[in-house]
Amino acid sequence: GQATPFYRVDIHQKVRLLEPGWEELYDNSRVVNLGEVEVRTLGPEDHLRLLCAYMLYHGVRRPLWLCDIGAIMESLPEDFDWDYCLRGHPRSAEWLACACGLAHQLLGASLEATPLLARRATRLPRWLVPSLLTQWGLEDDQLQRSTIQNPRKLLDLMGLYLRWPNPIQATVRVGGPFNAHPRLPFQLAELLSRTLQLMVRLPTLLRSS
Repeated sequence: GQATPFYRVDIHQKVRLLEPGWEELYDNSRVVNLGEVEVRTLGPEDHLRLLCAYMLYHGVRRPLWLCDIGAIMESLPEDFDWDYCLRGHPRSAEWLACACGLAHQLLGASLEATPLLARRATRLPRWLVPSLLTQWGLEDDQLQRSTIQNPRKLLDLMGLYLRWPNPIQATVRVGGPFNAHPRLPFQLAELLSRTLQLMVRLPTLLRSS
């Protein structure tokens, strides 16, 4: 018979830019038709926040993610609610503006539909774009897909947890601001956090392997 297609699903328990509870997300969701099936999706405001959160949380490792942000910025519906989109902690709005600013500066995405972000998005910290271009220039060593199946692959997992975090990833994961200050403190804090996580999980990982 015909092989069943395989789809990769990435499940996150917590994403910083999605601050509201499930009830608020559900109330703002939309129902769209997928063939003969109705599918409930996030509202456009929460969708933009989620994509920005995911991209920044992973250090904008793939240029395609930034293309997604740029495409959404230029196709926002007329009733897009910016007050709802920028609700919550001011730092979340700052991160959202930085994500849109990267799409504007590197891809030429228009800011006409994002008036509340335009000023912040055009004044990014000097380290942000160079660090991103450096990240894109690195080879994909597949650490993101590393798994541990036996003790011999333990070093792969250590590489996953202990590799040096890029400035964007470190800033978001420790809840820091995108300002002009050096990123080294955030990178050290993220490295320490991941090392401690590994040490806590290590006995369980060894037993299971």
